[in-house]
Order: sequence, then C-alpha cells, then structure tokens
Amino acid sequence: MLSFLLSAGFVGLAGNAALAAPSSYDYGASASAGIGIGLIIFWLIFMLVSVLFFVFWIWMLIDCIKKDFEQKTLWIVLILVLGWIGAIAYYFAVRRKSHGVNSEITPTQTAPPVATPPTPTPPASEEPHVPPAPPIPPTQTPPAV
Repeated sequence: MLSFLLSAGFVGLAGNAALAAPSSYDYGASASAGIGIGLIIFWLIFMLVSVLFFVFWIWMLIDCIKKDFEQKTLWIVLILVLGWIGAIAYYFAVRRKSHGVNSEITPTQTAPPVATPPTPTPPASEEPHVPPAPPIPPTQTPPAV
C-alpha cells in the first residue's frame, strides 16, 4: 500500500511539473513531461505486476486450505505472514512437488486391472497346408488328315 501511495505521489509531482512549465519552449519542460509520462507507464506496469502477485497469493492460499497434507497450518501461517514470498515458497515446496512426475502422492482409488481375452490358437493339423496346383492348360492336338 505504501508503494502505491509513493508511486502515485511521484506521478502527481512529475505531472504538475510538466503542466507548470512556461509557455516558451524549454528543454526542462520537455524533460519533466517525459519523466511524468515515464512514471505513469512505470506505475501502470507496477500496478499490473502487483495485481498478478495478489491473485497468485490468493490462489496459493486457497490451494493450501483445500489440500490435505502434513504441516498445513504452518504453510497457511507462512503464506499469510510472508505474502507473495510465502506463496512462491509454497508453490515450489508443496504444490509443484505434489503435481510433478515423480510424485510421492499415490492415488486413493485405482482402476481394476483390464483382462485381455486369450488369443485363439489355430487347430493342429497333421498335414501342412499346401496351396492347390495351378490348372494345366489343355493341350492342342493337331488336326487329323
């Protein structure tokens, strides 16, 4: 909250300096206007990042409250006291570890094993299968004289 008030005050001071410049062209007035615009842009970026950190903090706090694990109360207190720093620590220490590939958390309910049907075996034959012989074309006999 204090950083918001300070940044808003600096933006206000820079903006007033730009508006109070004399009517003749002065490099100081241009510089103060540029500083004022730069501070406004900085303030907007700072506020956006602050809102994102606040949303992340709330998200990790809700995740910590809903999840059932050891030392839950310790993590809730750390997130509340340390703010977004505690939320980042919780994310890397608890949440990321529980959602990772090498997770120590086992599922509570497993699916039953899927039975595969047996493959049919061909009947045993005494003779090997031989394809039929191709038909023999009829022979032409010479005409009788």
